[in-house]
Amino acid sequence: ICKTKQHYGLASVELSSGQLAIQEIEESHCLEDIIEQYQPAEILFSENFDNAELQNLNETITKRPDWHFNKKTAESIIKQQYDIDDLSGFGCQHLNAAICALGCLIQYLNDTQKTLLPHLQNPKINIANDVIQIDAVSRRNLEIETSLVDGKSHSLLDIIDTTSTVMGSRLLRRWLQQPVRNHDILKRRHDAVEKLLHNHTHSDFHETMRGICDIERIMSRVALKSARPRDLIQLRDSLKQIPTIKEGLSQIDSPQLSTLNQNIQPLPELQSTLDSAIVDEPPAIIRDGGVIADGYDEELDQLRKLSSDAGQFLTDLEEKEKQRTGIAGLKVGYNRVHGYYIEISRIHSTDVPDNYNRRQTLKAAERFITPELKEFENNILSAQDKALAREKQLYEQLLDNVSTYLSELQLCAAALAELDIYLSFAEVAATHNFNAPTLTEEQGIRIDAGRHPVVEQIQTAPFIANNL
Repeated sequence: ICKTKQHYGLASVELSSGQLAIQEIEESHCLEDIIEQYQPAEILFSENFDNAELQNLNETITKRPDWHFNKKTAESIIKQQYDIDDLSGFGCQHLNAAICALGCLIQYLNDTQKTLLPHLQNPKINIANDVIQIDAVSRRNLEIETSLVDGKSHSLLDIIDTTSTVMGSRLLRRWLQQPVRNHDILKRRHDAVEKLLHNHTHSDFHETMRGICDIERIMSRVALKSARPRDLIQLRDSLKQIPTIKEGLSQIDSPQLSTLNQNIQPLPELQSTLDSAIVDEPPAIIRDGGVIADGYDEELDQLRKLSSDAGQFLTDLEEKEKQRTGIAGLKVGYNRVHGYYIEISRIHSTDVPDNYNRRQTLKAAERFITPELKEFENNILSAQDKALAREKQLYEQLLDNVSTYLSELQLCAAALAELDIYLSFAEVAATHNFNAPTLTEEQGIRIDAGRHPVVEQIQTAPFIANNL
């Protein structure tokens, strides 16, 4: 939050998806309402900020140096983040307070994440008149997200959220927090739900949509180089569902669904790469290896072959040394402390060849190393270290490869989340017999045989419909 003489500049980020929003307001009494709407985990403001407006908030409040809100500094940080020469492309060059807030926010992210953030999307400008402004008290009493009695259960969100994906649920929550007032947008949404209902296809999508992971969050981890092997497996499996989703959408005549279908693009090259690069059931982390699949990299395969052939080499060496020395009880073994060794009982100590060098003395046996076994040991341990290093290098390269698809996957994820909401709405409408409203520019509201969506679900007696 940046405060100037005339305005409050606000900038918000959802780090998991990389979504940024900025806006400016004039009235200080709106500040608490907007913060209630966003429900942020942390709020940043200047050391010189008079925070009387924020005294009743429970959020974590962090003070930042005043120069972090300097306009020139902020502009420089934003240009560096997006690699641009000016801010005119964002359409925010006139929003001085919001620019200062955005610059401080990006600087804070760079400081705390200790890395570049390529997954941050272009900032969206929120205009107050585009959404219905709900004050904090009304928002709580309407029980949109949380009930005054039972927390999240028995809220509006609890009743209407039948989304199949984490992304869809997250977007639905955002829609409820910021209900749009644009009739054209709303009518296109209603049309999409109606077409899904009319074609009886909403239920067919659900099983496929359940196979879609949280692409937004995974791509943020990829961008931050913190993605784990199982994240990439989930991403690969999600990509496999896209052709089925596109085929289903192509059967429905809806402008909104057609737009989503265009944004939900299959990425066969990426899917093929992930298929060939990662084993089907990788370990949780790359640290100990075992993530990159055989056949993906020739150098890694050769290094692994050295390790896998070790057992046969030791068996052959043991048999050869038994015949050479005539000692039937000779054994070749390995332990982590002393490495590879040839063990001979003490009763045969006089029969030890000259090229055997003593490595360890035990109570009833002696352990030796030969030049041949020492060379093998160096090669095998070196191969294991090199294999792990090569695997980590390949994994880094794989993350870089996936990062090149960042914009396509973010667009695809946003479209899948929106589709998930329409499917959820269609299911709820079919289950509870909900009807789409007719929107007009006139003042007033008329409802025939209206039923309260939450009360109807939680009471045991039949709900008596009311006109309004």
